[in-house]
Parts: sequence; structure tokens; C-alpha cells
Amino acid sequence: MAVARHYHLKAADGKAGGLAAALSQLAGALVSLPGFAGAEIPVRADQPDPFVFVEKWTSAEAHKDSAPHMPKAVMASIMSAISGRPEVVELLAITNEPMCSGRSGVAAPSCRRDWK
Repeated sequence: MAVARHYHLKAADGKAGGLAAALSQLAGALVSLPGFAGAEIPVRADQPDPFVFVEKWTSAEAHKDSAPHMPKAVMASIMSAISGRPEVVELLAITNEPMCSGRSGVAAPSCRRDWK
């Protein structure tokens, strides 16, 4: 079953730009990993911090198997730009079809692009 993981990250003082850049790099780096189904970095217009990073996977196993392949330098940039621990929420999809990212996210190559 497809899963999505939502990370809520508070930027450290003066590090919002670095955190935004590192999250974008992470989204791009995940595209090549097996089972990756897309990522989004939604931003609230009225409150851009905390940041939200949503990664989507075809299964919980695919997400678990990706751990050793996470880009260490990008992860270090993220960790140095946040204040406190990220809040992580894992959601299960209600469908067996892989999830795709929204128009502004990074979609896995296998995602359908037929939305209007």
C-alpha cells in the first residue's frame, strides 16, 4: 500500500533559505530511488515556517529500503538548518495506485500526468 510521510520542520534563526534549498535538493535526489512516487514542499501563504516536506512511496518497504541511499550531505544541510526535531506523520493511501505529486512537486517518472 502506498504511503506518504509528512515532515514538519522549523527553521533555525536565519536558516529558512538554506532549509528551503536543502529540501528542494532532497526532493530532486529522491527521484532516482526505487519506489519513490513524488515529493512536495507546500508553503502556507500566511505562515511559511514551519516547513512541510511530503514524500510519497509506493510502499512502506520502499521507504524503508531507501534509507541507506539518502544523500548524506543534503540530510546534513537539512539537520543544520532546523531548530528542534522534525515532527513526522506517516499516512497510508486509501488506494493501491501509486501517489503522484502535485503540479509544483517533483513527480516520479512513472506518475500519470492526466490531471486538469
